[in-house]
Parts: sequence; C-alpha cells; structure tokens
Amino acid sequence: MREYIFLKNNEELNWEKYIELADNLAKIDKTYLETELGHHASIFAYYSGLLNESKARSELTQHYLDKMEADIRSKEDAKYRLENKSKPTDKYLESKVLSDDGYSRLKEEKLALDHRFNLLKGLISSLEHRKDCLIQISSNSRKEMGIYG
Repeated sequence: MREYIFLKNNEELNWEKYIELADNLAKIDKTYLETELGHHASIFAYYSGLLNESKARSELTQHYLDKMEADIRSKEDAKYRLENKSKPTDKYLESKVLSDDGYSRLKEEKLALDHRFNLLKGLISSLEHRKDCLIQISSNSRKEMGIYG
C-alpha cells in the first residue's frame, strides 16, 4: 500500500509541491482498490479544508487591503486639500495607494495566497476526477468478477 502526501498547512504549497502532490494524489493502486476507495473521502475532506482555509485567509487579506487603501486615500485626501485648497484626483490618490510600501507588501501576500488557493482548487478538481475513476474501476472490477450477473 502506498503513502499519501499531506501538507502541514497551505503555506507549504508552491508549484513544485503541487506537481508532487498532483502526481501522488492522482495515482490509483488497483491492487488495493477497496483501501483507495476507503481513504478517498478523508483525503478529499483534508484538501477541501485546506482550500477553505486558504480562501478565508485570502478574503481576510483582501479586507485588510481594502481598509489600508481607504486609510491611505483618506489621509492623502486630507493632506492634499490642506496643502492645495482643492480636491485631489482619483488618479493621484490611486498613485499614493499603489506607491505605499505596506500596501505593496500586503498586495504581494494576497497574490501569493490567491496562487495557493488556485493550486488547491486544482488538487480538489483532480480528487473529484480520481473519485470518478475509482468508481468506474470498481464497477468494472465487479463486472469482471461476475458480481452483477
């Protein structure tokens, strides 16, 4: 019987690890078909949990980005109005947001989280396909053994 690879957390996931996981999770050992079928639900649940955790972290990071953007815009708007006695343009405020180091770091973190989320979605899709294959192989095996007439 083979060993399955599990991540400790979704921060371990990168492209190289994804390739390793995809290869590991997609394999089906026909010799241990019943065991494969029995383990599939818990493997699917585990990676679904990681996917949901990844989504929650991404959404929380987006919330922080939105808040940070609003704070920067508000601060820069007040500063501009005080210095220039006029209203700043949206382009001016956008440039202040995008040039903020803290915002840039958080945006990069959000992009990395989204990347891991999408890799996990790919693994989930692979596991759904694997389930279909397991069911088909099991059905074919029963037919070959004459279990279903």
